[in-house]
Amino acid sequence: MWFTNERPFSVRTLLTCLLGAGVLVGSYLVSRSSYILFHSLVEVCTIAVGLAIFFLVWNTRQHLQNHYLLFVGIGCLFVSGIDLLHALEYKGMGVFPGDTSNRATQLWIAGRYAQSVSLFLALVFTHRKVRVVAALAGFSAAAILLLCSLYLWDIFPDCFVEGTGLTPFKKTSEYVIVAIFCVSFAGLMAHRARFDRISLQSLGVFVGLTVVSELAFTTYVSVYGTSNLAGHLARLVAYYFLYRGIVVTGIRRPFDLLFRDLAASRDALEKSNAALESEVAARTRDLRQELADRLRAEEAVRESERRYREVFDNVSDALFVLEGDDGADLVLRSVNAAAERLTGITAASASGRPFQDAVPGLARDAMPWFGHCLERGEPLQLDSEYSRPGLGVRHLSTTLIPVHSGPVAARRLVVATRDITERVEAERGMQGRRLPVHRDDLLRGVRPGRGAERPGHAGNPARDRGGRGRRSLDGAVEGRGAEARIPFLRLFSSHEGRGADRRAHDLLGRSGFVHEHRRRPSR
Repeated sequence: MWFTNERPFSVRTLLTCLLGAGVLVGSYLVSRSSYILFHSLVEVCTIAVGLAIFFLVWNTRQHLQNHYLLFVGIGCLFVSGIDLLHALEYKGMGVFPGDTSNRATQLWIAGRYAQSVSLFLALVFTHRKVRVVAALAGFSAAAILLLCSLYLWDIFPDCFVEGTGLTPFKKTSEYVIVAIFCVSFAGLMAHRARFDRISLQSLGVFVGLTVVSELAFTTYVSVYGTSNLAGHLARLVAYYFLYRGIVVTGIRRPFDLLFRDLAASRDALEKSNAALESEVAARTRDLRQELADRLRAEEAVRESERRYREVFDNVSDALFVLEGDDGADLVLRSVNAAAERLTGITAASASGRPFQDAVPGLARDAMPWFGHCLERGEPLQLDSEYSRPGLGVRHLSTTLIPVHSGPVAARRLVVATRDITERVEAERGMQGRRLPVHRDDLLRGVRPGRGAERPGHAGNPARDRGGRGRRSLDGAVEGRGAEARIPFLRLFSSHEGRGADRRAHDLLGRSGFVHEHRRRPSR
């Protein structure tokens, strides 16, 4: 059923419904035989349920976190006491002398007021703790005042008049009680998060059937009448649901009812653990992916390092890697094989030493430019000479390369040195073989020298007979005419004007001849 944990239409649910129907039918048959017995049985059942609720919450009060139930349980104790007096005072019981229907009805109204008000006041303790002693004292004082007004002072209003029926006070009180029950359940629904679903549904059915019972008790004329019977049957079923919602649930599933907050904390903890496990699993996956990426990156770094070392160790230029705070404190970190061959030092012995101590001959010309290069942060190239025993004098072209590390100034410097001795010597040899040539001579295709036709000189006979024994521009001896000896200038000899003269001047300037001519002393 909707108010139980069992599956709908299960065998247990069917048996429960059949048993309930049998109890109702049996109660009706008992009422037909003896209404007093029927009334006594119904009241005993309700009193037993009330006492069971009280004993349950009382014995768990030290661990009970839902103090709404604790307050309701304490109220059930006093309500059960009033209901017991109501059963004993019922007309025909004969327990108290002079029992009348009015006294039993007065006790009924007193009990229903106590029950409805206790449910209403219990809403205060959905988020607050009950002071047990204060609650017991309050209920005891209320019960004593009610009993004194009934038995001692006789000031409680009449509720039933023989031959007339219910008084207006009794009917009005039933409607007020119904309203209090409805307001109490509405307040309970506002705090439904603190209650178990089954218990909340059972309390809802209890309040609904109690309202039906109270309305039935507003129409009877005889205490043995049909409406009175219907009211007690509805009350019997209502207390069954109260029993199911608090007693059965509190015994079978105490964490869902009595320790609802603890159960909620447990559920929240389980959800938190599940979320944490999910987060840990996700983080583990991320860490694995991050580890895999890091391993790949490290492998890429190792591969890059390997390629760098291959280039660094096999490049023909001598490389020196320096580090330090400024140009004066730079120390060697690594050198390549070409640097070892050039300077005669080893990488192991040079590492960590100041550059000027490790390679003084090379540092003498290069170090004055270190600070300038680091300050500007741009490569700088310079030429120098370097000598050491067994190597001789070497001509070097050195490039200083600052290495930047982010926005801060460079603190690492790479010195790349190339041996250009052979090139320098070749250039000097070419310059030594150059002969002074006048531009006008070249334009006329005549080599300056003995017999050259120049202003102030005699003519050259070899010009007509192609004499031999004269050295050409490249040092070869030829026996042809001047134009044949300088064939690449014939282009200019066939043209006249300033345009041809300018083109020849440009060509000679690039080849160095004009430069040599300008250095000749004027005649």
